[in-house]
Order: sequence, then structure tokens, then C-alpha cells
Amino acid sequence: MHSLLSVSKISLFQPPKHTTKSYKTTQLSISSSLPPSIKMSQVDILTPTDAFSTGATAAGAVEAAERKSAEGAAAIDAIIATATAALEATSLAPPAEAAKSVPNGVAAPTKVSPAPAPVAPVEVTPTPAPVAPKIAAYGATDVSVIPDEPLEKWLRTHHNEESGEFLSVVQERSGINIDWSWGPFVLKLIIDFTSVTGEFGINIPFWGYKKLIDINGDLIAGIGAGFDIGIASGNIKLYLKGKQVILEIHAQAFGKSWDKTVVLVTL
Repeated sequence: MHSLLSVSKISLFQPPKHTTKSYKTTQLSISSSLPPSIKMSQVDILTPTDAFSTGATAAGAVEAAERKSAEGAAAIDAIIATATAALEATSLAPPAEAAKSVPNGVAAPTKVSPAPAPVAPVEVTPTPAPVAPKIAAYGATDVSVIPDEPLEKWLRTHHNEESGEFLSVVQERSGINIDWSWGPFVLKLIIDFTSVTGEFGINIPFWGYKKLIDINGDLIAGIGAGFDIGIASGNIKLYLKGKQVILEIHAQAFGKSWDKTVVLVTL
């Protein structure tokens, strides 16, 4: 009797004809597997309408999941593109100078040096040469004030105040007579074309003139000699430089050095 009720109940709820076999087989297998104590009214039967709605719901869920996944992938692509553009912009921008660290975040005051005031040029007044004090004469007479025109004229012609030299050059028939003096030394020459005769000596206080070198030579070959008398020693040279007669003296006398090169005359 129980099996007959089951069969009649199945026939009342059969699906369309083309699916009858599959649903019937399913229902019978379920009924046969149930224990006798369970009534048929307690068994849920899956109809085609329920199956289609369930499939549609699942398909919609899958489609929504795929759409959400696509939207997430697009968002990730947008983030990656933004980060890439930012990195490219940073690499192209010039490097920024690192800010100098300041204690406590307070900028140190900048010291500005004031511009120096213009300084007016200072005129340097040359120091005047020392002048011997004027001494009132007593027991003596100052005769330097007596005019000596011949001496003054001769000094203007023969004395070089800057170098302290004395030079006299006189042209005569025998040749050119040259008298030269500097300090204690005296040179006397007669130049005939390039031939030279004369002497070189020194003035010694209280003794007078002392000859040191006897000269007899030629300017083209050059003339030179040395001397040494204890209180004075050294050497002299005479030679031509172009048309100029040159004298060189290198000596020591009275505890002092005497070194000079001078042009005596131009031939």
C-alpha cells in the first residue's frame, strides 16, 4: 500500500514529457532510500522551475564576481599608471638642493659685511734731506759763502750729483783726454783711435795720490787688471760696446764696496 501511494503521488507532480524519465528515476531512488517511518509529504521535490532559477542566480553571481574582478584590475592598472608617471616626472626633474640642517629649525642670521667706505688717496710728501744745523761761527770764518764762479762753472760741467762721479773729456791733437773720479779712485786716459794709455790710482788721506795700475792696451781686445795694496783691492776693465767706451770697477777700499759700470765717452 505504501508503494502505491508513492507511485500515485509521483504521477500527480510529473514535469513536462521530455523530462519525465529523469525526474521519475530521481524520485523513485529517493523514495526507495528513505526509511518507512518518513512520510512522503516530508520530501522536497526539485522542479524544473526551481532548477532554472537557481542556475540563473548562480550565473548572475558569477557574472557579478567577474565584473567586480575586472573593476578591481582596472583600478590596479590605474594606480600602477599613476605611480609610473610620478616616477618618470621625478627622474626628469632637476635634483633639489639639500637644505642645510639648522638646530631647532631656526635659521641662523646672515652676517652682511658693510661696504667699506671709499678711502681718499693719501699724498705722500717726500722727506726732505737732513740739513746740517746752522752753527754760529766763533774762532773761525766761513769762507764758503764767498762766490767762486770758476769752481761753480766747472762743477756744473764735470760733476754728476746723482752718482757722485767727476768726468772731464777734452779733445786734443794727441787724442781724447779723459779724467774720471769716483770716491777715492782716479782714472786718467788718452784714447787715440782704439789705442789707450794712462793709469788708474787712489787718493789716500794725508798721503795723496797712489798709482795702482799702468794702462797701455787696445779697446778692441779689451783691457783689464787687478790691484791690492791692503787698504784697497779689486780690478778694472775697459772695452768697447759699439762706439761707447765702457769702464767697469769692482773694488774694496776703506771698508766699503765700490762697484760701478759707466760710459766714459762715445767715439
